[in-house]
Formats: sequence, C-alpha cells, structure tokens
Amino acid sequence: MGQNFSLLIDYADSPEGIVNLIGSIYESCFIKTILIISGKSSFSANENRLFLKYLLDSSKKLFLTTNNPKWFSNKSILNEVLMGLPNFIKYSHSGSVYDWFFDVHKIPLWFEYWFYKYQDDLGCYVIDDRDLALKICLSMAGKEDVVLVTGRGDDDFFLSLSDNNKLIVTPYNEIVNSYKILRQLSSLYNIPIKTGQVPWTTN
Repeated sequence: MGQNFSLLIDYADSPEGIVNLIGSIYESCFIKTILIISGKSSFSANENRLFLKYLLDSSKKLFLTTNNPKWFSNKSILNEVLMGLPNFIKYSHSGSVYDWFFDVHKIPLWFEYWFYKYQDDLGCYVIDDRDLALKICLSMAGKEDVVLVTGRGDDDFFLSLSDNNKLIVTPYNEIVNSYKILRQLSSLYNIPIKTGQVPWTTN
C-alpha cells in the first residue's frame, strides 16, 4: 500500500505465542514492535494478566483493545489484563482525580492532556474500540517500524454483548479494515500533523 512500515496480522492470542512472534521479529531485524493485543473471554483473570506482564517491555508501543468478548463486558476483560501491570505503574498516578486508563469520553476537557500524557509516557494505550485502536496504531507507525496485530488473523466476525445482554455478531475482518486504513493514511501524510503520540498535534 506504499506505507513506510511493515504490518503483520497474526492469529496468535496467548502471551506465550505473541512473545515468540516478537522474539522472531527482533532476531531478524532488531526492531521492537508496535503491538496490538487483547485479553480473551475464555481466559481466566490470571491468564489475562500475563499479557502485560510479558509484553509491555517487549514492545515499542502497545495498544490494548478487545477481541470477541462474547458474554463478557469489554471493560472487565481489559481490567483483567491491566492487573498485569507492575504496582509501581498502576499506582504511579494514584492521586489522579480521574481514571487514566478508561472513559476518555467521561472526563472533563481539562483532564484530557493528563489522560493522554500518562498513557504516552507508559507507551500503553487502552482503546476498547478495536477498529479505532487499529486506526490510531497504524497512524502512529513511522519509518521502518513493525506493527504486529494479534488475536484475530482473518476472522470475519466480532462477537460482543449488547446493552440488553444479547450476543451481537458484527462483520469485522482485520485484513480488510487494515487495507482501508492504509489507503486513508496516504492522504494523512500530506497534512502537517504529528501522529507519533496521542493526541495528534500540528507541526
């Protein structure tokens, strides 16, 4: 698609499998990946917390999002994964008035700077909308970066729970969506903005 970075989409959905992928990439080109991961509804809380324990330091930037939560809420699965953060990180902003991982739409405008700064400093972004996480991740990728998107491969559907507790089946294919986003990025490159961190700023 003409982008100046590499994009890999893989089925790997366990901490161990993703660690092996990252290791193979690093051995071949000595580059830390920009990584998209998600917890699993079929994993226990202890299994989900291993994602950040194993992967946070192994990636250049990490995007935590959802993947087929099925009968579980997005936030409960994301919370299980976040429990894998070391305590010194989890409580580094314990005096914050608002949660700096979730609910960006519920915080006042004045706190947005700190919300994004805390996540930028950590290099870990929590975005429960998977398509939005993919868009931001690909927009932030720079020259010679390697973006690794895990957990879905070429699956065609996304399973989630509605507000009235019914299972929703939504068409969603990561490969197709990535092509769409990459086509859109070609026009973004012509605009004088910095996309290396959130929020984007003008040059």
